[in-house]
Amino acid sequence: MNMKFNMVLIAMILIVILIGGSIATANTSFTDVSNNHWAKSSIERMVEEGYINGYPNGTFGPNDEITRAEFVSILTRMLNLDDKPNPFSDSEHWADQAIGSAVDAGIIFESEYGTSFNPNEAITREEMTKMSARALANENETFEEDLSQLGDTYLPLRDFTSMDDDIVPYVALVHGTGLIGGFEDHSFRLEDKSNRAQAATILNRFSRLKDTSSDDHGALREFVEISTTGTNIESVTGIPTKNIKEDILEFRFTDGMEVTIKHIIAFDETEEYSTFLPMFENFDSLTKGEGESYRFSVEMEVLPTRDMYGFQMNNRFFFGRGGYFPSKEDGENFGYNIMRNEMLEEGKSTVAFMEGGLKKDRNMITFQAYNGSPSYIGIEE
Repeated sequence: MNMKFNMVLIAMILIVILIGGSIATANTSFTDVSNNHWAKSSIERMVEEGYINGYPNGTFGPNDEITRAEFVSILTRMLNLDDKPNPFSDSEHWADQAIGSAVDAGIIFESEYGTSFNPNEAITREEMTKMSARALANENETFEEDLSQLGDTYLPLRDFTSMDDDIVPYVALVHGTGLIGGFEDHSFRLEDKSNRAQAATILNRFSRLKDTSSDDHGALREFVEISTTGTNIESVTGIPTKNIKEDILEFRFTDGMEVTIKHIIAFDETEEYSTFLPMFENFDSLTKGEGESYRFSVEMEVLPTRDMYGFQMNNRFFFGRGGYFPSKEDGENFGYNIMRNEMLEEGKSTVAFMEGGLKKDRNMITFQAYNGSPSYIGIEE
């Protein structure tokens, strides 16, 4: 009995040392965190706040995996949640009350884990995304409203098209606020395990973001606008536009095909950090706007009622010329199709992006599409 108690006490002391608490001294200088380490400032701040600590040997272990229990314990303490009993069958764990409080607050969904939480498993980026997004929504009603509206958005991530629908709102919220960013190649990598440096960075950002509003985050506003109206044109250009999901758009000269506009995504090629620029940065155009135009890319579904060769869009207000296409390279990188000089088979639906431009001194969006015969589609705002 005493031996069991002593082992539990030792385990508790080690956990306090690693995730923070009064037993361990808050040492912000670690032998394995160099002055130019990418997460140094976040690690130092989280240690100073007492949420996480290093190992007794003076290291932090920035590349060590962080467990579900450790992440949940820190997050619930940051939220000042009351302790609750652990509803999972694998209880009798040092983090029971933190896990219980996260379940009670809706940060952990029991349905996602079944009867066992497996608290000592390394946490994945998908799990951190869901927990962090729900925590933001709990702290701020504007984020809660956004989370409920992000089910049909589009994201500038290479692995977006392979994501399950139910994870998209969570990714949109954390990515749109900058809480959890993508990697240099614009992938999100939901399946990756997270390490202590990444967790410290995300939790440090969370401590600042929870007191902001959704209106403070331009990318998030674009994601919400796309989800609710089908386009982010107003967020990018300031030009009021129709809700392409609800308003009836006028299609003209559609002989030989049925066309549905799914999304119209705008970006400013002159802005380095324009939200959707990475998806289309290698666009192939006959004429570049040189700062005088916004770009937009139209995701459309085309259902030919007869075989036809080729499908092109002509934007009349982009220097009077057309022929603007996302590049094959960008399409392959981000998992979307482009329609360019290819045979479209009768009865076979194709979803693809085509690109156009909008001059900055105009308040109208009009473009046409050429389907290989003398017929056009016109959509006017």
